[in-house]
Amino acid sequence: MQKELPEEFDQQIRALKKEGDNFQMGHKNLKAVEKYKEAITLLSEPIEEWTYIRILWRCIAENYWLNAQFNEGRKGGYIEALEYWKKIMRLPHSVGSSTYHFRIGQIRYELGQFDKAKDELMRAYLSDGMDAFKYDDKKYFELIRPIIEEKEDKSTYSNSSDTYRID
Repeated sequence: MQKELPEEFDQQIRALKKEGDNFQMGHKNLKAVEKYKEAITLLSEPIEEWTYIRILWRCIAENYWLNAQFNEGRKGGYIEALEYWKKIMRLPHSVGSSTYHFRIGQIRYELGQFDKAKDELMRAYLSDGMDAFKYDDKKYFELIRPIIEEKEDKSTYSNSSDTYRID
């Protein structure tokens, strides 16, 4: 069970998150990351127990992703984003989220880790079908199309948390 914050810390974290969000909207993604990380410093250990950690880690991951996208595939941004997604996926109730698996699949694809990308993108597809892919580049769906059309073995793909490992 995750813990709620006392009111004074809650307000401080919300203010820092809002500053980060404003930087993100201005395409100042690394400045946004700084604000989100600053908010995390207000959490006591173990930080995984706080409800805000999933939100803050996701904000950090998304801003590293966006920074890589805006900077024409800067690989470091993808690697940094993946590190935060790994943390998120270790939190309860993360495995099985179409949104989470889809983003990790995109990152793995951009890093050239196509087998791992297939696994993540298939998990997103198993959760939400084509809806998982409706707003993004078709290249991600094309990677799993042979699996869906049963030209590749589908039996190894599952949306079970029992079989999920992120490395």
